[in-house]
Amino acid sequence: MTDNTDWQQLQEVLIHHWKRDMNNTHVLLMDATCYESYIRFPTDVKLLWESCQWVFEKQLYRWSKILGVKRPRSKYIDQKRKQMSYDRSRKKTYKAGRKRKKALIYLLSKGLGQLQYLLNENPQIQLHFQERSYLKQ
Repeated sequence: MTDNTDWQQLQEVLIHHWKRDMNNTHVLLMDATCYESYIRFPTDVKLLWESCQWVFEKQLYRWSKILGVKRPRSKYIDQKRKQMSYDRSRKKTYKAGRKRKKALIYLLSKGLGQLQYLLNENPQIQLHFQERSYLKQ
């Protein structure tokens, strides 16, 4: 970065543009602060919901479509609506969070059981290494 930048020229351009608002034009101060904007606080509900999405949308529904078999029954669509409602709520109470966690744990365990059944019934399904390691965790 420093090889490609002419700091003296940069300073002159900045001074010319901001001269009216600056007092000490002989000093160059820069802020090198950067941050990751996509990092978020991982709550239990978020992690459980992402796991449910992975099991149902990325695995069960995808493999059912590829194999041409009927999708297993679940309350995933209902839970998706409830999760969207929970995500939109401003104040997430402890009671609501506990209720979501309980529902998501049940949904996830059911989804994992259905995925395992699908994998056992169809040995031709080959999961990638990353998908297998994700299931083991």
